[in-house]
Amino acid sequence: MKERSASASASLGSGTVDTTTTTTTNINGDFDDHDDRISRRSRRYQERYRRVIRRKKSSPILQRQEDGSIAASTPFKVLAALLAMALGIQFLIVLGWHHRRHDAHVLGKNAHADDGGDNNAGGGGGGNIDRQRIAIALRALSQSEQLELKDPKTAASRARKEQMDEERGSASSVLSWFAQSSKGLVPWSRGVYVDGLVEAVQRFDMETNENENGFFNLFGLEGTSFTVVGPYRWEGAICGFRPTATRLILGENLAWEFPMGGTSEAHRADEEGRSFEEERINKLPFFNFITPVLNTRNIPNAGSLIEDTVSGKHPTIAGVSLVLDRFLRRLHDSNNELASREKKVTRDDVHERFVRLAQKHLAPFESTYRARPIFPIRDDDSVFVSLASFRDYLLGDTLVGAFDTARHPDKLFVGAIVQNCLGLHPYEGEEGVQCRTGAQVVGKNAQGRDQTKVSDAPPDRNGIEEFCNSPKHKKWCDSGHVRVLYLHENESLGPAMARYYASKLWGGESYFMQVDSHLEFYQHWDELYVNELKATGSYPKSILSSYPPGFNKENDGQLMQSGAGTRLCTCEFSASDVESNIIRINTGVGYHGEEEHPTQIPFIAAGFFFASAGFLVDVPFDPYMPWCFMGEEIMLSMRAWTHGWDIYAPRKNWIAHQYRPGRMGLPKFWGSVGRLFGRPGPGFSNQLQLKLIKRVKHLVGYEDCCSREKLEREGDEIVLMDVEHYAFGEVRSREEYLKWANIDVQAKSCRSIDWCNNGELL
Repeated sequence: MKERSASASASLGSGTVDTTTTTTTNINGDFDDHDDRISRRSRRYQERYRRVIRRKKSSPILQRQEDGSIAASTPFKVLAALLAMALGIQFLIVLGWHHRRHDAHVLGKNAHADDGGDNNAGGGGGGNIDRQRIAIALRALSQSEQLELKDPKTAASRARKEQMDEERGSASSVLSWFAQSSKGLVPWSRGVYVDGLVEAVQRFDMETNENENGFFNLFGLEGTSFTVVGPYRWEGAICGFRPTATRLILGENLAWEFPMGGTSEAHRADEEGRSFEEERINKLPFFNFITPVLNTRNIPNAGSLIEDTVSGKHPTIAGVSLVLDRFLRRLHDSNNELASREKKVTRDDVHERFVRLAQKHLAPFESTYRARPIFPIRDDDSVFVSLASFRDYLLGDTLVGAFDTARHPDKLFVGAIVQNCLGLHPYEGEEGVQCRTGAQVVGKNAQGRDQTKVSDAPPDRNGIEEFCNSPKHKKWCDSGHVRVLYLHENESLGPAMARYYASKLWGGESYFMQVDSHLEFYQHWDELYVNELKATGSYPKSILSSYPPGFNKENDGQLMQSGAGTRLCTCEFSASDVESNIIRINTGVGYHGEEEHPTQIPFIAAGFFFASAGFLVDVPFDPYMPWCFMGEEIMLSMRAWTHGWDIYAPRKNWIAHQYRPGRMGLPKFWGSVGRLFGRPGPGFSNQLQLKLIKRVKHLVGYEDCCSREKLEREGDEIVLMDVEHYAFGEVRSREEYLKWANIDVQAKSCRSIDWCNNGELL
């Protein structure tokens, strides 16, 4: 039976997966013309407004009245008219969104309603584009350029902005597009870009449970805002809202808050004794947002999102996910085409196809954001956690532990790569595969050695779905704190590649943390690691890393006590044939518990490190490292150090890791790499790794095997594709690192690193 991949599906929220529709995405089309028309129309509205203002200024009838009455003054009347217009627009938008359900199936139907079911970015009307852009603005909460209001010049509005920035959980999203569902009700509702007229905003404060929505910079007048505030609650993609007050800010000295009374819904509810929590959500004013699950096959403006992201004009997390998804789908098609051939597939066939597709779909994206972040880096101590998960039954517990023990869960964002076996019938119309266990110990042979067996297994647990369906944790998925990319386990390319994907789901958070998906977390771990990083002597260009202690008994992702930290102070050249003499790192002398500051170490552990997000700019993850299980740690260490980053061991362990020996019988990625080509087991994967590890050895300096000249003579120069972009920095040299870490590559020797074991470098 042919094996087929459910190509990656991106989620900015809950973990429901839907990848049933396969279509071709065209990144071209008429969107540039569409945006030009929008821009021209917006400029016409602004010019019309300016003409009105000029006429009013030149009219003696509209000069300031001298009777001293505020109510009788022309500015007050103009203000009243302006507020009436803002309220009218607010009402029309809410009315247009009222009673509109946007679950995954409705999204698919709506997406095809206007464009005839063709997921072609060049076709279709502007309606779905507008709805999708609104959804992306609301759900991609980590994009800092959408989180902040334009910097006002006036003192009052600036103070209000600072107050909003300081409020915990203030994940706001500036909407650039009105809902298509209100078309025909207001003249500019058919996809008109409104930045020059008004800026609509939704802000959700999880600590105070307050929603604020309304308008800022009315008609381009900076320092003005008119908003409605009140409590909110989520039910799926619907946000119920009870307005209790209006806020108005005009310039630096005028600011009011008016309670909603009289005939307002909140006033009536108070009189009737109806609590907000008990009120049925469809009885409340509410906003219907497009589901946080982004089915990459049904996004109607996928091509536009990809183009905006790859070009650097307007990157979004949805656009990044679509770039990765497009690459994975093309790789899936390519692998299936290779598997259908009668000729035996070689490792070179598979690798060359991979490189060709990476050059076409990933290299342009990488080039755009070289030496700069995809999103502006926020300064709010937010934390992004990179999780690469391969058929992991503890993924759900890991997420529970991370959020339940975090000091600031509202500042925690997760990017998870879920590589699962989805079974024989993953989706309607899609042919799946029989899931298999890992090599399980079933007894002893005559020589007393373990006998193993691989057996059929049910589909894997979806830890994302478990977490996002939990009533306690659903809000984190609904509000965009969990971002997911799915792919079939038989198309996993190993941990280094999965971590590359995960790093691209970062959305501007202050800190980047890479861990495995089977962890336990200590209380307030996030705050502790942030403070520990700030305590290093080289902050902000410092990295925390260690091998966390292990755990055996599972405790719902929670670590009950912390212990003294360990230092990565030793290494060795592996004697394994599969690992081909690559450098492996290990622990040395740990902390004693009385140290005043963290001390430096020479190595980064891929299973845990914590750094400022600028690390992703200086040391971007390498997209040409598929199938590599060994070698990523020495490469990360050397690349970071030569770019001027110092590595430190945290003085305490605030996470614990489930170490997984083979006797546990859990599946490994190398067991399924060759299955599509009729070559199951680790053999085919090992062949691929032995080739790809030459990239690492070339950079580290293994002259006996992997100089460029030798690789070219042997026809393996393809392993060096774009290697200059993922090599060493210019702050310090490779030779300086090897001397500092006491490594002799040519002699295949790691000597004692006394300064590390003694904790001498701060």
